[in-house]
Amino acid sequence: MPKTAIGVSLRVSNWGRLTTLALVGLGLFALVSHPDAWLAIAGLPLILVAAWRWYLDFGPAAPAYLLFEDSECRVLDRSGRELARQPRVLWWSYLWLALELPGRPPGFKAWLIWPDMVSAEERRQLRRLLKRS
Repeated sequence: MPKTAIGVSLRVSNWGRLTTLALVGLGLFALVSHPDAWLAIAGLPLILVAAWRWYLDFGPAAPAYLLFEDSECRVLDRSGRELARQPRVLWWSYLWLALELPGRPPGFKAWLIWPDMVSAEERRQLRRLLKRS
């Protein structure tokens, strides 16, 4: 029996970008507008964490392709390098899929596929494959 392979291309999410930018922007505004300067300096690590998260989710190391072969799932980046083999599914619904990528640092392992990242056909394939596993 030939191996069956289904690949889902993961484009950069507009919802993910907007949400991340809005949260970071609100945090920056709160830190800058606070009257105590020490609080703005103490909040600088939060901005660095947000920048690191942006790099992991939308930069060159971002997941770009989900490949299902038989019962095995792999996540690849833009260059074709494997990011995770058999990522754990944390939560899925009709629109969203949250994966845990084991190769990431602690605190950055969860990755969410937003509704505008996959087409309706790819979403249907994902639901069918996730119901089987």
